[in-house]
Amino acid sequence: MLTVVMIAGFAGLLIVILGAALFYGLNKLDFERGKNSELIEFVSEGLHIFAKRIFSSILQIVIYVSVVLFIFSKVFNKQFSWLQIAAFFIGCIVMGISAFIALYMIPKLLPRIIENSKGFLAESLNITLVSSGSVGFVILGFIVLGITGCYWFLGVSSLVGYALGIALAAYFLRIAGSLYKASADIGADIAATVEKGIPAFDRRNPATILDITGDFVADILGFGSDILSSYVFAVVACIVFAEALLGSGYIDKASALSLQYFPLFMVSIGVIAMVVSFLFSKFRIKMGKINNLLLEGIYLAVVVCGISTYVVLNYLNIEIFNMPGVGRFGFMPFVAYLIGLLGAVSLAFTSEYMTSCRYKPAQRIASEAENGTVVSLFNGFSIGLKSNGFFLIYIIIIATTSYYFAGLYGIAIAAMGMLSVVGSIMTTNIFTAFSSNTNKICKLSDESDIVKKNSSEIDGLGNTTAAVGNGFASGVAVISTLCLFLALAMIADVDLNNLLIIDLKLVSGLVIGVSLPFVFSGVLLRSLNKMILLVVDEVSRQFREIPFLYEEKGRPDVIKASDYNVCLSINALTIPGVIMVLSPIVLGYAFGIKMLVGFAFGTFLSGFNQGFYWANVGDVLHNVKHYIENGNYGGKDSTTYKYALMADNVGDAFKDLLSPSINILIKSVAIISFLVILFLA
Repeated sequence: MLTVVMIAGFAGLLIVILGAALFYGLNKLDFERGKNSELIEFVSEGLHIFAKRIFSSILQIVIYVSVVLFIFSKVFNKQFSWLQIAAFFIGCIVMGISAFIALYMIPKLLPRIIENSKGFLAESLNITLVSSGSVGFVILGFIVLGITGCYWFLGVSSLVGYALGIALAAYFLRIAGSLYKASADIGADIAATVEKGIPAFDRRNPATILDITGDFVADILGFGSDILSSYVFAVVACIVFAEALLGSGYIDKASALSLQYFPLFMVSIGVIAMVVSFLFSKFRIKMGKINNLLLEGIYLAVVVCGISTYVVLNYLNIEIFNMPGVGRFGFMPFVAYLIGLLGAVSLAFTSEYMTSCRYKPAQRIASEAENGTVVSLFNGFSIGLKSNGFFLIYIIIIATTSYYFAGLYGIAIAAMGMLSVVGSIMTTNIFTAFSSNTNKICKLSDESDIVKKNSSEIDGLGNTTAAVGNGFASGVAVISTLCLFLALAMIADVDLNNLLIIDLKLVSGLVIGVSLPFVFSGVLLRSLNKMILLVVDEVSRQFREIPFLYEEKGRPDVIKASDYNVCLSINALTIPGVIMVLSPIVLGYAFGIKMLVGFAFGTFLSGFNQGFYWANVGDVLHNVKHYIENGNYGGKDSTTYKYALMADNVGDAFKDLLSPSINILIKSVAIISFLVILFLA
């Protein structure tokens, strides 16, 4: 077992070194300080302020949660696991350090990307890809090192604490970043609407700079922390599931060890696939073939993972019969893995078809947008509801078929299948963020036509992976949380075959859990509304009070605006965070394990019905605006565009805040419940 852990740890260390080497090589490149330098400096200031504030908040949440668990353990005379708390600290610190380093790297890379956009497209594309790879390698590498370090030094049981640390750090990165981004984006549009003379998209507008900063925070750190927390959940669920099956007497120790080998092998395979995909993309650029470059890289990673997984499973040669769900076909883990892999592709394609402006649903909404904002909103809600039906069907098919071929453990394997190419997906998403925001900066700084053309083409290439976004994050959050919940139920000694038998505590917990996502979302929306109004006030104040800002001779106070916005974002997380963290702790200690399991299950059931819906409503409304903006149905100067813009502002709250917050909520409640049960057992 130690050899497998060493291999995974070495893989994590390898990509950290590779990412650092790529960054070092890029950082040595010279660049001229041009018209974009001040804009990049503004963005850099915003990122540094966010990094400082968010790292401090992550440290605080570690201490507060640890103290609360300690107090409840003493009050109710239950054990307090210092081992789990140590792993919890490590998870939070690892995610926090990864975020801090990424926020340091981004402003260093931006001027190099823009400078290399002055020549051939291939050169600009290559440096954007290398920049994305350097950030992605470092982030994933640290997460893998954290998993293997906890396993090696603290033991297998500590991984639950590590997953909790990752989840709570992701809570701040994902939701604070989403609040920061959404309030700036919507606030800039509203400020320009309510007060004449204030430009919505302009380098003089501090909200525009905050919006670009928010894009990096939300699209790189937010999305990355979301899918990486799902990735950690899947790894931990596979390992803990094996322990639970062993403890329940379904498998022997040799089989349990084999099942624990699998996710650690998959960690190493995922790293290899990420590097292979990156090198393939560089080769494609060198050959001058850039069409579908990013998608082809993901497809190659899927193939590498599929072949490698087949070889590993044959090597492990796992034969298990005495396991819940394993029937006449025996234990077929590779089939369960393929089901997860194909399920991820199906989810991504469905999100793409239902929301992308390249397909009929979004184009139809755009054609009817001239009738007003209300019509666009109703059309968006319709798309969200219909696509949610497909999403639920996919989840049921993935869960039931993987169970049929590999029992309960098959669901965990399917989760690993969905997340096996997480490294390539994350790198691709970072590429999209770099390309989109580089294009914005070039437009704002009046760069040359060749720079604008290259940045626009690269931005278009990044948009080809739009499906690998919020919809995918919701899907993997649901599957990874489901398999963790099943392991939780098994450890809590809940009879899975009779889960629906009426039990007062179980049903009470279920009802409370079902209502939690609605209360959670309501509090966040109210906080977002307050932040939008404050951003509008701050933008108006700066244009009133800063001399010659209208004439572009003054400088917007981005530091103050960004610091103010970050503080508001973090403060807005206090009440939702208390609800999310204290609810499972109080219910578990005060009312027992059954109510806690019912609560976790109710939150899961309610949450996974909402995450995909919010994501697709927001994405389709955003793409409709983008489609009209590109010259369709009257273009950017038309009344139709104004209606679409207002609908998009509503959609921004859905896709940038509500959908990711629900993903984090269901994962956090599941892992906190798991940890409380370990303390109560």
